Amino acid sequence: YKSNLVFAKNINIRRGFYNGLGFGLLWFFIYASYALAFWYGVGLVLDERNLPADEQIYTAAVMVTVFFSVMMASMSLGIASPYIEAFGIAKGAGAKVFSVINRVSPINSTSEDGIKPTSIKGSITFNNVHFQYPSRADV
Repeated sequence: YKSNLVFAKNINIRRGFYNGLGFGLLWFFIYASYALAFWYGVGLVLDERNLPADEQIYTAAVMVTVFFSVMMASMSLGIASPYIEAFGIAKGAGAKVFSVINRVSPINSTSEDGIKPTSIKGSITFNNVHFQYPSRADV
């Protein structure tokens, strides 16, 4: 039992290391992009600081507004991405259904041609018919 625990422990340590490395890189790039955005925004604000107030396009307020707008938009896209995937899956499933609906039947149900039965009772009996779920044989 202990030998199996040692093997599982080593695998989990390795997995934890790679998870930590991945999340560390993720957050590094997130904060690096924040730093780059602020650096560029501050540069734009400083380039226009000597202009008259009515000619200034970039101010600190504009920089912060743009920064947080882009941040919220990207976060919203990240939250919406699983739902976009669900639409793609639904579109694929719908294509299969519509291919069945739109197919041309080999039997023309509105045709008057063919053999017509003289009488129909409408009584159907099934003998020795059994149903079973493939994945649930006990039901």
